[in-house]
Amino acid sequence: MRRLALNEENYRESPCYDSRRALSIACDNLGALAAEAATPEKTAEAEKWYRRSLELDEENYREMPCYDTRQSLSVICDRLGRMAREKGGDAGEKEAAHWYRKSLELDEQNYQENPGQKSRRNLSVTCCTLGDIALERRSPEAEAEAEGWYRRCLVLDEESYRENPSRACRRNLAVTLERLGELAERRKEYEAAEEWCRKAMVLYEQNLQEKPDQSSRRSVGILYQMLGTLLQNAY
Repeated sequence: MRRLALNEENYRESPCYDSRRALSIACDNLGALAAEAATPEKTAEAEKWYRRSLELDEENYREMPCYDTRQSLSVICDRLGRMAREKGGDAGEKEAAHWYRKSLELDEQNYQENPGQKSRRNLSVTCCTLGDIALERRSPEAEAEAEGWYRRCLVLDEESYRENPSRACRRNLAVTLERLGELAERRKEYEAAEEWCRKAMVLYEQNLQEKPDQSSRRSVGILYQMLGTLLQNAY
């Protein structure tokens, strides 16, 4: 709290970009610390800090609309979106979609201005989250919306993997393929689900061969189990 007090004082004396950013980071850190406690009181406190950080980042963005200010603002929208999802219910889902669509708008603009690995990954993660939120509504229309988001992720993740066939990019692409497989299974489109999952398996197994760690083994094991269930349902 001492650091917060110093940042508050600096901002009062000189309300500029740098002092505003320093105060926003302090508020964000306090929000993250409160959120770790996972109690209703601390969750409310975390949201208060995140909203204060949001106000500061919005002001910086209005003053200097660039990649960095959009990224900072997108991160806070993501924080508030996660908190809204944890509230549950229709209201929580609606609020979460609001925050993630704000994040999407910022991520889209950053990707258009600077189409690199980082901006592409940020955009892909936001699209994937919007797909996950859509699926929570459990309707054919929601499934169609989720598929649209996941296919957008697929295009982005495939491009990143072509550009940089690293272990991380391979895993990101595999996760998206797995999402599409899960969606197809939910629709009882078992052949399509199997095809998506087998594509994901190739990537997961390649990661396992390169580095046989616990995470890779777990990913491969889960997918084998899913494929087994799919084959049982299909035949």
